[in-house]
Amino acid sequence: MLHPAIIARILAPVMEDLVQRLNQHRNTPMPLYMCHKIVEASRVAGVQYNQENATTDLYLVDREGKPLLTENVSGEWVAKKAPNGDVMNLIGGYFVKYPDNYRSWSPAAAFEEGYTALPAEGDAMYALHAMRQGKKVARRGWNSVKAGLNMFVVVMPELHLPPFNTQEPGPKVNDRTAKHIGEDKPLDSQPYFALHTGVDGANWQPGWTPSVMDCLANDWFVVE
Repeated sequence: MLHPAIIARILAPVMEDLVQRLNQHRNTPMPLYMCHKIVEASRVAGVQYNQENATTDLYLVDREGKPLLTENVSGEWVAKKAPNGDVMNLIGGYFVKYPDNYRSWSPAAAFEEGYTALPAEGDAMYALHAMRQGKKVARRGWNSVKAGLNMFVVVMPELHLPPFNTQEPGPKVNDRTAKHIGEDKPLDSQPYFALHTGVDGANWQPGWTPSVMDCLANDWFVVE
């Protein structure tokens, strides 16, 4: 193995050339990106410190200022998220919850500039974005009072499993699937839509495909 000093000497001309080329474009603006994550967020209207367990209750309000469920956060969370580590500085900002349940806080101006409040209902793209964030979606027409159903659609993510006959620990292809693909074949399943029909005895319809009416509808909503 070559000595690090020798390697550095060999690479020096390459690095010098790279730095020169980068400096030629140092004023080139970076590409633009638009955030399209769907998050849950509410303004923090008040806080209360719990001395017994060193946690803090965040009192949240909705867009109209109506109280929501209180969120409890640890002292470590406050130390990381609150400006200057002062829990009172959280008031007025937004408590933000991401699809993976990661919880954060954002100043009001930064949050409102970066995120647009979603309507209660939307089109098929609205539904697709929500499903890609792990949400359940449905159409008002499906779940009308008259229909009385509990239908919704989700995206089943891709799934990769080792063969049925593997000796590896953990999940693997089950015997029902191995019957069709072989006991020595791994499973490589791509994402697909699955419909919960709301009908007893036939709850799930995997591989659901939306109709033209579903694609053009504007009554999609997120099922809580």
